[in-house]
Amino acid sequence: MAQKHLTVQSGNALICLPLESIRYLESRRHYLIVHARCGTFRIRGKISEYAERLVCAGFVRTHRCYLVRIASDVKIRTVEVELADGTRIPVGRSYRETLLQVNS
Repeated sequence: MAQKHLTVQSGNALICLPLESIRYLESRRHYLIVHARCGTFRIRGKISEYAERLVCAGFVRTHRCYLVRIASDVKIRTVEVELADGTRIPVGRSYRETLLQVNS
C-alpha cells in the first residue's frame, strides 16, 4: 500500500503531514528538513531511505541533499527545479537524467 502521510514531531505533538502538502525534503547532516505548506519540520533520518519510501508519491531525488515532490506547477530545468513559490532546488549531474525522464 502506498504511503499517504509522513509523521513528524513538532514539540510534544506528532503531526501527520499529507504527502501532497510536502514541497521538498532537504538533508542537513543527520537530519532532514521537511518543507511543507504548513511549515518546516526537522526529522532524523537519511535522505536515501526517504527517497525509496516516497518515490511512489511523486518524489524525485534531484541532488544528494534534496528530494522534491514533482507537481504540475514545478518548472524543471537542467540545473535546477523551481517550485511554485519561487524556491530553487539544485539538480546534481548524477540525478539530471532521471529527473528529465520523470518530466517527459
